[in-house]
Parts: sequence; structure tokens; C-alpha cells
Amino acid sequence: MANPLAKEQDVETSLLRSLTTIEGTHVSDLIERAEQLLLGYVPDLLEKALPDTWLFGQVVRIEAEMVARVLRNPDGKRQESDGTYSFSVDWAVSSGRLKPLDDELGVLGIRTGLSSSAGEMDGYARQRYSSIHPTQNEELWHPIGY
Repeated sequence: MANPLAKEQDVETSLLRSLTTIEGTHVSDLIERAEQLLLGYVPDLLEKALPDTWLFGQVVRIEAEMVARVLRNPDGKRQESDGTYSFSVDWAVSSGRLKPLDDELGVLGIRTGLSSSAGEMDGYARQRYSSIHPTQNEELWHPIGY
């Protein structure tokens, strides 16, 4: 991939600062990797984003934020302490990992986290209860379904 959607200045915007010299040598590769990761989730992402201004902007933002999380915490430290000094980082802001967050994937239409499924009744339960409407027998009905 030669031309990812996000650019160096998008990463600088996410960082709220200019890139250092060392960061500048790696940022293009990190942006390309970020886009490749997103394409793993949504293979036709570029075809969808190019004609859609809103989606294009969201992809640029997500790629830039993914790279910024690496640059904010390149060692991936969660916390550090030495005597009376200690600090911890917000993992969502600076994880040190090139990975999209669940809410970023949600913007792209990908559901993550918990999911639910409908249970299947066995023959006995189907035969016994399938003809009873919830309003016919209050004892057999619960708003959550059990």
C-alpha cells in the first residue's frame, strides 16, 4: 500500500504536537500498518470510504489515533514507580499497541464485546409453551424472557 488515507499531520493533530525526528522516521510505516489492520476487519473499507466524506474522515481519525497511541507510549508501560514517584497511563489513550479500540471499530460497523443469542426450546418446552401468549398467563411471562 503506497498511499494510506491518514497522513503525518493527522497523527500530529491526534498528538497535539509535532512529531520528533525519530517519530517522523517511523510514522509512515505505522500509518500503513494501521490501515492494513483496519482492512483486516473491513476488506472493502477503502472502496466505502473514498466516496463517503464522513467515513473517509473517520478512517483518517482512527488510523491517526491508532498511531498516536503507539507514539505516546512506545514501551507499552501501564504504570511505573520509583520511591515516592509513580504514574499510570490511560490504556485507551496510550496503550503502546497499534490496535483499534472497540468504539472505533463500532464507527466502522463492527460489533465487539458482548453479544447475545436467542435460546432454542426443546420439544417439550415448545409443545407446552409455544401457544401461550405472554398476556394470557402472567405466571409464565417475565419481561426479560425467563
